[in-house]
Amino acid sequence: MGKTWLKLFISLSILAYILLVKVKLKVLATLVGKINPWWFAFALSLHILGYLISGERWRKISSGLGVELPLSFYVKSYLVSTFFGFFLPSRFGGDLVRIGDLTTEEGLSSGVSTVFYERAVGLLSMVALGLPTLLLIRPEFKRLFLLSLLLMGGVFFFSLILILRPRILPAMVPEGKLRKKVEEVGRSLELLQNRKLFLLTLGWSFALQVNVIIYYWAVGNAVGIRLSFFHYFYIIPTMLILMALPISFQGMGIRDFFAVSVFPLYGAFPEQGLLFSLSDLAIALTYAVVGFFVYLWRK
Repeated sequence: MGKTWLKLFISLSILAYILLVKVKLKVLATLVGKINPWWFAFALSLHILGYLISGERWRKISSGLGVELPLSFYVKSYLVSTFFGFFLPSRFGGDLVRIGDLTTEEGLSSGVSTVFYERAVGLLSMVALGLPTLLLIRPEFKRLFLLSLLLMGGVFFFSLILILRPRILPAMVPEGKLRKKVEEVGRSLELLQNRKLFLLTLGWSFALQVNVIIYYWAVGNAVGIRLSFFHYFYIIPTMLILMALPISFQGMGIRDFFAVSVFPLYGAFPEQGLLFSLSDLAIALTYAVVGFFVYLWRK
């Protein structure tokens, strides 16, 4: 609990700094009235496609363990996890809900291993899309280049190792009951070491990541950021990796500071960067509300 409060304090401190130092509230208020509703609606709709792609990817992975459930089960689980994810301290907190859903149906190892495998391949595809674009960054963005390279390169190799060598997982856990559970998950992950399944999952992951990039590009256009679509391929993976670091509450503050710091490098106002972040939050909150009603309906 102490760590959660510390993360919340860090997030709120960063937000306070942004509001007091980095942006002008009058300019922000003016820009809110200029949000393009068509671009915003387009971005909002892309989340629906993202849930369908994510659900189908998870369904394919689960079938590798002999688990056969309808696509609707996985999509609903994603929506409910979005709702609960807002109240859990980690960016991956919603995964616990999805693990719980599949565990109820098929057992703990199926829930943990499929979600773990999905995350690892998803990170691999995100970085694989972003790394090539780093070579095309202009010299004046050298610091961003180095940060992106370090983050993406680290995530790429870590994800690859976990996918190819799941047996290392038990070695990372002390002896005891937990280690036995991890060994069980490791055995399930070994069952997923199938080239056809890996390529299929990777294909769905690439489709999802492209959808994510288009989504953020649409959000940028909605708030008036005129930035080439190509630049989002390295900006967004860097932002998402930073948000996943366990130093803030749900990435709050980190995303905002990143946006008000990076987008001005491309000619945008800091206020547009903050509005970009707030728009992303508003859209995510919309689907969290939908997830709440799905949860009530399932109950």
